Amino acid sequence: MHNLCRMFITLTATAWTANQAAGEAVLTYHNNNARTGANTNETRLTLANVNTNTFGRLMKYDTDGYVYTQPLYVPGVNIPGSGSHDVVYVASENDQVYAFDANSNAGANGGLLWQAGLGEGINIVTNHEFGGRYHNNVLQDMLPRVGITGTPVIDAAAGTLYVVALNREVTTTTNYYQHLHALNIATGAEQPGSPVLVRASFPGTGVDSSNAVVTFAARNQNQRCALTLAGGIVYVAYSSYADTDPYHGWVIGFDARNLQLLTNYVFNTTPNATKAVFGSHAG
Repeated sequence: MHNLCRMFITLTATAWTANQAAGEAVLTYHNNNARTGANTNETRLTLANVNTNTFGRLMKYDTDGYVYTQPLYVPGVNIPGSGSHDVVYVASENDQVYAFDANSNAGANGGLLWQAGLGEGINIVTNHEFGGRYHNNVLQDMLPRVGITGTPVIDAAAGTLYVVALNREVTTTTNYYQHLHALNIATGAEQPGSPVLVRASFPGTGVDSSNAVVTFAARNQNQRCALTLAGGIVYVAYSSYADTDPYHGWVIGFDARNLQLLTNYVFNTTPNATKAVFGSHAG
């Protein structure tokens, strides 16, 4: 485990006992694809019991890097060799995905249930490799590494967590890669066909195009947006690193069953934005 940056995930709840109802699953950012953040089935939290006497920190977990992703939650996951657990899933900028027990951080039936490393050592991207136009913002916001930034999404029926990790490979040159992973929520193992390299192209004559085609450039695109699962498609969206040129907005769809790129579900926001029309920051 890397010690460059240690963060804590804090679990907060009312003082209910562990054998009471486990609660509703949180499978995506802000609870649903409308991103309302609402749990309309909530019955336990009230103005009477959310107070300093019965509402507060239950435990905390140590992670190896900054956490920009929203933690997700699935009750009643059957962990091999350990039985049923209510699980909190957390992803860090060090390309680590954690499965923590939601009810106890100690003992044989609690704590860290599994950890999956999606990029180690030299493959981890450091924050100083990004920025330019607003370089200081990147240095301040994402320290000291850039790995998993967008909140994953979980398909509870399939038992799969989808997440995008940024890596690099250094040989005679430095090359950047973004991979979409499908992880088994019970073990952290890659599902069949996982991972796949994120790649896409779109017709256009704008900045960074070639032969009337704009090609996805992993080095320039920040996977900050939460992943979305809808209609059997995993949508992965991209923006920039502190508006550093050249970049485009992308939305890319993958088949949730096998992670195959769906070429009819690729959208680019600025394929024809040229400097001649939009100025020096057209990208």
